[in-house]
Amino acid sequence: MNGPLVSAFPEGIAPEGDCLVLLGVPSEKSAKQQLAGSVDDILRNVSSILNGMTMSAIEKKTAQEFKAFYLQEFPAYMRLILALSGIIEATVKKSVVNRLVSESYCELEADIREHAQAFFGEEMKDQAFFTVWTLRKIDELANLVTSGSVPNGDKRRDRVYASNFVPHALWARFNVDCLRVSMRSKKAIYPEVLTEISDGLRAAVDAYAWIKQAVDIRFPQPDIDFEFEMDDEDRELVRESMCDMAHETA
Repeated sequence: MNGPLVSAFPEGIAPEGDCLVLLGVPSEKSAKQQLAGSVDDILRNVSSILNGMTMSAIEKKTAQEFKAFYLQEFPAYMRLILALSGIIEATVKKSVVNRLVSESYCELEADIREHAQAFFGEEMKDQAFFTVWTLRKIDELANLVTSGSVPNGDKRRDRVYASNFVPHALWARFNVDCLRVSMRSKKAIYPEVLTEISDGLRAAVDAYAWIKQAVDIRFPQPDIDFEFEMDDEDRELVRESMCDMAHETA
């Protein structure tokens, strides 16, 4: 997954170590009464474009068509999200942004709770909930990243984390958006495409791992040594585990 996602990152906007992305982009409903008119207009216009892209994606009938769409259109999706995130963060108070993002996630979770099982089945409903929960946790880690500083010797490593984090985070968000647009428009997704979306949701876990490393170099934790004595039963469990691992890798 890493290769295609990272290679699809739009040329010329590769992120620096402190570049983050607003994953919980405020929804039009949550932002309507809390943003200045000009910012609200931008949000509605960009959201309309993003919804159009997502609708085009879920109209594909095969996995091959969906992948072809991703390769062609996903860089533009990333550009729009990054641009919108930058505008919101530059013009709206952080406290307001945090509230809008939280409300946006709540709206998304409500959609999943009410409609996902009927549209996609219980397994996909659970996966969608887990993905949104992971995106919430990523937003929390993003706040830590912005409050910390990178040691001079770790700046190159931090850029690597950022350049991997952003496309994975946005790919997960794109696939969540596919489910959201499907539910709200009552448009079914073809089985092959739904399988691809399920795979795409897993990018949230990769994104979490990348940003967690960015947090760790800003706020290193001391190593903790756990000392304990193993009895005969513990040793037997370890031995069996090692045997199982050997069989799996054989």
